Amino acid sequence: MKASIQHLLTLPSATAPNEVTLKDRILNSSAPLPASENGGDATTFHNHGTGSFTGNGHHRNKSQNALPQKREVDVQVLDVHPSEPILCFVSNSDTSFSSVGDQPGLDAHSQNKYLRQMIVVQNYIQNKVVDQISLFSIINNWVGTGRGSGDNSGDNSLALVQKVRQMCLGLGKILSLQFVDQQVLFYHMGRPTYIHKYGQSMPYMIVQFSQTILLYWHNHTSFQRSNSVVEINQVKLNNALPTSKPIPIVSINLLAIGCSDGAMRFYSICDKKVVKSVRGPNGKLDPVVGIVAVHPSNLNSNTSEFSAHSGHMETLRIATICASGTAYIWELQVSFHASGKVDGFKIRSPLVKLELYRAMKQHLSFSHNKMDTFKVKFDSDRSLLYWTIQSGTSGKTHVLVWDWNEDAIEKTSQKKSSMVSNEATKKPAETPLYRPSNIIEVPVLEDGHHPLFANVVAGLVHPSFSNFSIMILVVSDGGDMYIVGGQRKNGPRKDIPIEEGVVYYKFILSSLKKSANSKALRFLRFTDHGKLKISSVTVTRSRPDFVIMNTNMGLLVMNLMVDEETLLTGSHHICFPCGRSNGLVTVQHSNVYASFIVDDKHGSNWNGKIEQDNRRLVYESPPPVHKTIEFQSRPVRMPPRILPSPSGNFLCLFWHQENRYEILHMNSLTDSLRKSHKETDASRLSPAVDTGFDVLSFAWVGDEDIFALLYPPEL
Repeated sequence: MKASIQHLLTLPSATAPNEVTLKDRILNSSAPLPASENGGDATTFHNHGTGSFTGNGHHRNKSQNALPQKREVDVQVLDVHPSEPILCFVSNSDTSFSSVGDQPGLDAHSQNKYLRQMIVVQNYIQNKVVDQISLFSIINNWVGTGRGSGDNSGDNSLALVQKVRQMCLGLGKILSLQFVDQQVLFYHMGRPTYIHKYGQSMPYMIVQFSQTILLYWHNHTSFQRSNSVVEINQVKLNNALPTSKPIPIVSINLLAIGCSDGAMRFYSICDKKVVKSVRGPNGKLDPVVGIVAVHPSNLNSNTSEFSAHSGHMETLRIATICASGTAYIWELQVSFHASGKVDGFKIRSPLVKLELYRAMKQHLSFSHNKMDTFKVKFDSDRSLLYWTIQSGTSGKTHVLVWDWNEDAIEKTSQKKSSMVSNEATKKPAETPLYRPSNIIEVPVLEDGHHPLFANVVAGLVHPSFSNFSIMILVVSDGGDMYIVGGQRKNGPRKDIPIEEGVVYYKFILSSLKKSANSKALRFLRFTDHGKLKISSVTVTRSRPDFVIMNTNMGLLVMNLMVDEETLLTGSHHICFPCGRSNGLVTVQHSNVYASFIVDDKHGSNWNGKIEQDNRRLVYESPPPVHKTIEFQSRPVRMPPRILPSPSGNFLCLFWHQENRYEILHMNSLTDSLRKSHKETDASRLSPAVDTGFDVLSFAWVGDEDIFALLYPPEL
């Protein structure tokens, strides 16, 4: 694997200090407006980059922003779309003031920071600003088109400007941004999603503050729409504060929100109210700080095709993560009316619970600390839940992994029905515990420090990795990247040893500067002597080869390529004809398996995991003895590329990371599928016909099963 610097995203530059614009005067609302600047929607303001601001504050980008001069930037809020190559962030935000709604306590500088918050949408592949709009403009349009009352009529009314200004200050700092559309919903649910035949299905953005959530409609290219804001405040949440990021459930018109009183509330946009509310067994004193859909991928579902009039109940399981380090798994069923309103809603008591600190106490004196930080994510393709925690006292980071086996969860949840409530205390039966399968400790970096919590990404997926590995991306403060791995374990386990992650790949930023373009180098040349600081790292599910680093110089996009020197071909598995059926050859660690592919009973074009039958071990690859002992002792062996010969008589296993190849005879490899185990054991011969090492690349040439090898140059 090789890493390179793709580009440094060009961010909007700050307005020069000596430029006093009409927008500045409106935001400050202290200087009187000159008569020549006091009207007209077509008035042009100075902006923060290339393009122009019109009277409503909307930025129309005409060309890619010019690279600003050397300066430090502060991007605190960032969200990457899971399927499209776009991201959004808040520029000009101030991290020094986290208190909101306390306008009298804010000085003029911090008030301007709140008022000047700008939401920027950018294409990180093309390095192009798609759109940007200020928070002031969002509130101004919202109030001016229906939310306000009284004499506020007209965009240039001073009373309206003052009202908008106070509302912006009352909202305070933007804490998070999220794209919401059908693709995002698919990412959360892992299957085709419900599309309303009637009602709203337009994409929108969630803008979250400490006390309020705003839903702002857009279409990724044009933000400005009249009456396009929905507010979810404390009153609508039963006077509770939102303490988790809202996530769409079943439909983009239904949001699940964790609250400060320990409840999870479901807000329907079409119903304009909370349609369901549940509270976990820990009660009001344990806020819900995260909500994650924990439903494995089911791409065969016909969810998007059923009629809204059928009363179909869509089933989904979600996890509520509480501040105490306990997560509860809920099963809910929702149906919708044709208008998009919620027609039916059922939710069961928690099936099982996950306990973070209970799993950690087996090996460490690990107890709950308010300084601890953790985050949870679910991989619906691999059916794995990752819970990353960093100790607030020791600074150590651990990744706990739950193998999401639906049968095991159902079996564990059935224990609850057999438990009898304590009649003396009138307490209900305790929710059964579902145990993790892995605990991996992130090693100390070469600089002797623990990585920042925001610089650890668990569950990294890449074509170079084995499906039987757990990979973690770790980035140092200075931008050096480490990929740490461990072996995936199956099923819940009672006694789980803590494994220290093994470094599989290491990329030093100073050596990667050679791959940067000239514009990026203009910034990176200032990063010597430890000046570059990484504050957070983000990856996207649709492009696992891109890593986005939030730095004090801007957003740095890194590319994780599969190969170091040459272009690789082949795949990690191949299909072959086997009688009237199709066979499959796969590799797990050093073992090569052959099996039959189970035909789709429904006869539809399905995607997802290939079902196998009669899976047999047909070959075991020898260990890479030409490598170091440290290399051989890695917990997971990176999978080879499988390259069938032109005639189909031979198969090459090219272990790229080991610079080694093996050629296997295809009939000898798959003959066991046509015979019984007894016949196979009696007449089995090794399918290996050739092998070699210290090879950079392998290729079949022509039609006569001739192959070519590429060796490194002799010194």
